[in-house]
Amino acid sequence: MLSTGIQDTASASILNTLLELGKKLRKCTAGSLALPENKVRIVLEKEFEQLLQGGKLDDAINPLLGMHGQSFEMM
Repeated sequence: MLSTGIQDTASASILNTLLELGKKLRKCTAGSLALPENKVRIVLEKEFEQLLQGGKLDDAINPLLGMHGQSFEMM
């Protein structure tokens, strides 16, 4: 896949981890049901807090993405 624009590797790692965990939690396996969406959200929020390691979201994302008046499209 070809991508262009600003790459935010710090937040990309966090997002990929959360996406994979969300997929696992929502997946039905033999002998068990998928977690209800409200429980999936709780687990993902706790994991997100751990991945931030006590920091703030603004410290984990590329500061260029928060610039006012700029539009950065994600591909």
